Amino acid sequence: MTGFEDLIATISDFFWTYVLSFLLIITGLVYTFRLKFFQFRMFGHIISKTIGQVFKKNKHKGTITPFQAFTSALASTAGATNIVGVP
Repeated sequence: MTGFEDLIATISDFFWTYVLSFLLIITGLVYTFRLKFFQFRMFGHIISKTIGQVFKKNKHKGTITPFQAFTSALASTAGATNIVGVP
C-alpha cells in the first residue's frame, strides 16, 4: 500500500507545484494584458478607495464606518480559525 501512496503523493506534488504554478502565472499574464495593466494603471485609485477610506466617518444613520466593517470582518475570520483550530 505504501507504493500506491507514494505514487499518489508524487503525482499530487507534480500537479500542485509545476502545473498549478504554470496555470496561475499564465492566467495572471492573460488577465493583465486583456485588462490593459489595470492593476498598475489604477493603483492610486485602488489605494485611495481601500486604505484611504478606512477612517472616513459615515454621516448616514444606521451605517457603519469602513473601519468598523474591517474590524468585524477581521474578528469573524480570526474567531472562525480559533474555533476550527481547536478540534
